[in-house]
Order: sequence, then C-alpha cells, then structure tokens
Amino acid sequence: MTTNRKWSWPRQTILIRELFADFQKKSPVTDAEVQGEYDKFVAANGGKEFKTRHILVEDEAAAKKIIADIKKGQKFEDIAKKQSKDTGSAANAATWTGPRPAATCPSSRRPCSSWARAR
Repeated sequence: MTTNRKWSWPRQTILIRELFADFQKKSPVTDAEVQGEYDKFVAANGGKEFKTRHILVEDEAAAKKIIADIKKGQKFEDIAKKQSKDTGSAANAATWTGPRPAATCPSSRRPCSSWARAR
C-alpha cells in the first residue's frame, strides 16, 4: 500500500469532521427548531410514539432460550444487558422509543411481531 493510499482514509475523516464542525458553527440549530421538527414527526405518526424493548440475538435458538428464561422469571432488562448484540439499546434496558412499527425497517419489525406471538 502506498503512503498516499494509507493516509487517505484518516485524512478524509478529519476533513469531513472539520467541514461538519464549520457547518454547525455557521448554521446553529435552535431549541425551537428541534421542537418544531419533533412536533412534525409526532404529527406524521398519528401523534403516537411507541416504546419498545428488544434483545438482538444471532439465531432462533438463542431467542427461544431467552424467552424461556423470561418465562422462568428472569428480568428482561438483565438479560438484554448481558446477551443483546445491540449494545446501544442493551445499555438502556433494551428500550427504544420512536415511530409506529410500520415506520421501522422490516428486520426490526419481524422479531417484535415474533416475540408477540411467542408470548
């Protein structure tokens, strides 16, 4: 690998970061603008926001074991923190708040609907 190619990725990353920081300075976002966008989002989703919990696993066998553990009385939050592949939501007790299920990607909806049937 040549020196130019070796350093092109870090260089691009730094340049993009600096361009974004410059844009943020020149175009600050106000709390009122954030609230306005949130209000539009809520209105577009029928005024409802859904709070869901999930545990992302590798395969169906792992999911079935987790379901069995929950039925035995283990806490969903504890299992999520230890076993979920989605470390972002696992750290937050596997909770995600957002739009109605139809607005999420199919791969996210499928496990949720499967879980509902399993219960």
